Amino acid sequence: MTNAALMSGVIDAQVQMFVHIQSALQQCDPEIQKVVRDMIAIYASDDATDVEKQAAIYTIRDAIFPSFAEDLGEMERVKRRSTEASEIQSEFERQERTFAERLKSLMEAKGITQEELAAITSVSQPAISHLLNRESRPQQRTIRKFAAALGVASEDLWPT
Repeated sequence: MTNAALMSGVIDAQVQMFVHIQSALQQCDPEIQKVVRDMIAIYASDDATDVEKQAAIYTIRDAIFPSFAEDLGEMERVKRRSTEASEIQSEFERQERTFAERLKSLMEAKGITQEELAAITSVSQPAISHLLNRESRPQQRTIRKFAAALGVASEDLWPT
C-alpha cells in the first residue's frame, strides 16, 4: 500500500469520525451545543493550557456522548471479569495438570495400569485416559475412588 493510500485511509477515517460527532452534536439540546462551542473555543485558544485543553475535550466528549462514561465503566467491569475468568481458568488448568501428574506417578509407583485401575474403581479405562491427558475434569467421587484404590488420601491426588 502506498503512502498516499495510507494517508487517504487516515483522512477518510477522520472525516467519518467528524460526521459522527457532528451528527451527535446536532441531536443535542441547544444548551449542550453552546457548551460544546465554548469548549471548542477554549481548545482552539492559544492562551489555553494543556490541562484546560484536555478538560475541554473531556467536557465535549461527555456532553455529546453522555453514555460514554457508563460504557467506559462497563468496559472496565467486563475487563475485570475477564481477568478473573482467566485467573480461574489458569487455576483449573493447574489443578488438572497436578492431578494428572500425581495420578500417573502413583499408578507407576504401584505398578497399576489404566485397565487395572478401571477394574478396581469401576471407572472406565477411556475415562481414566481422558483424565490423565487432561481432557476432562474429575469428580470428587472419582478422586476418592482413585485414592482408595491407590492407598492414599484424596488430598494426595487433588491439589489444594
